[in-house]
Amino acid sequence: MPSEGQTTRRRKPRGYIGKGHETIGSDIVSVMQILKMPEHVLGVEEVKKLATVQMDGWYPIEWLLDLMEKVDKELGHYGLLQMGRRLFALSHEERLIQVARSAADVIYGIDGMYHHANRGVGIGGWKVLRFDPGYAELEKTTPHHCVMEQGILSGALAAVKCPGIVSQKQCFRQGADACLYVISSSFTDERWYGNRAAQGGAPSGGAAPAAGKASQSTEAARPAPSGSSKAAEARSSANPAEPAQVPRGFSKDPKR
Repeated sequence: MPSEGQTTRRRKPRGYIGKGHETIGSDIVSVMQILKMPEHVLGVEEVKKLATVQMDGWYPIEWLLDLMEKVDKELGHYGLLQMGRRLFALSHEERLIQVARSAADVIYGIDGMYHHANRGVGIGGWKVLRFDPGYAELEKTTPHHCVMEQGILSGALAAVKCPGIVSQKQCFRQGADACLYVISSSFTDERWYGNRAAQGGAPSGGAAPAAGKASQSTEAARPAPSGSSKAAEARSSANPAEPAQVPRGFSKDPKR
C-alpha cells in the first residue's frame, strides 16, 4: 500500500465515484517488470512491499495510481507506455487472444477488460463513441494514467494482428472531464472488423457493427418470382439471424 503522505488528492473523471475501488495484483506487478533498477525509481521499501503482491489478489487502486505517478516522474511518456503494454501482457493477453480476432473485438471489449482487473462501485470505464473503417473514438472515465492506457490499447491491437496509432483528442490531465482516444489503422478488412466485416462501410456511433446487415436487408426487400428457389431465400433473409455479438471473454472473475 502507498506510504503515508504518498497519496495525493486527484481530480476525478466525470461520473467516477471509486467506492471500494481495487485493482488486481498483476496490474501492480507490471510496474516492477518494466524497471531495470526498481529501487532507484521506487525506493527500497516500496520494492519490498511489491514483492509481497499476489498476481490474483486485490489491492487499493491508490497504490497503483501512485506507482504510475512515480513512473511518469522518473521515466516519462515512454515508461508509461511500456507499463501499459506489460500490464496488458500480464493481466489480459492470455484471455484476449482466446476470444478476440480483430480490432473491433479489442475496441468493444476494452471496457470488459477494465472491469476484469478492477472492481468497486462507480469505477468508470470505456465507451465507444465512433467506429468507422480504420477509425474509432473511445471515451475513458477511469482514474488510470492516460498514457499507460494507450500502452494497453496498442498492446491489445498488436495481439490481434491489427496494429494502429493510438492518440488522444482530449485529455483529463489537461483539464477535460474525460479522456477521448482516437485509434487509426491502415487496415479496413477482417483485421479491423473481424466477423463483423460490413459491406459498404461500417456505421458510426457506439453500436457494434453487424456483418453484412445492410446487404441482407436490401436482398430481403427485393421481390422474388413465386415458386422459385429465390423466394425461399427472400423469406429467410426477411428475418436475418442476429449478428455475432462482441466476444465476452473478459469476465470479472480474476482467476485465469
